[in-house]
Amino acid sequence: MKIYLDQKRSIDSYDQFGHQHVSIDTIAGNLSRICRFNGACGRFYSVAEHSILVSFLVDANKAQRLPRAALLHDAGEAYYGDIIRPIQDRLEGMRELRQIVDQAVESQFGLRDTIRNYQSEIDTADNLMLMVECNVFFNTPLPNAKVFKTAYDELVSRIKYLTPEEAEKEYKLRFNDVQ
Repeated sequence: MKIYLDQKRSIDSYDQFGHQHVSIDTIAGNLSRICRFNGACGRFYSVAEHSILVSFLVDANKAQRLPRAALLHDAGEAYYGDIIRPIQDRLEGMRELRQIVDQAVESQFGLRDTIRNYQSEIDTADNLMLMVECNVFFNTPLPNAKVFKTAYDELVSRIKYLTPEEAEKEYKLRFNDVQ
């Protein structure tokens, strides 16, 4: 059975997957049509919109390419889907699949060093956005820190529930803005 990367391209096995299969059009298009939290968030909220917001949370002064790396932190999900974390950890072969796809994305966009050096900053931004999203969608408790409360209000105001078409367009715009 073929693995469809987008409407025009497919591969027979992820063993064939490489940087030549990675494109911003495919990433933006696919992520804009994947709903976060396996669709459980009550309203459509795409992985693309989440990634855009994460890209604004990192400090571009630390590394020029850091916002782009943060934008692309979930790019692999364009090729294997947004599988929720508790399930990912239990899927045999998932770690290897993620490694193959993530390395191809890093290679295609020249981000290997940025990601290696700043993975903790990207993870912190991703986890901060995750806490905000969980509170907004599932009413989970938030940390009590005043600093977090200020950031929280700003982050919540940035969630727009973009349509897939809007999210795809905004993702590509953000990608071009953070060269």
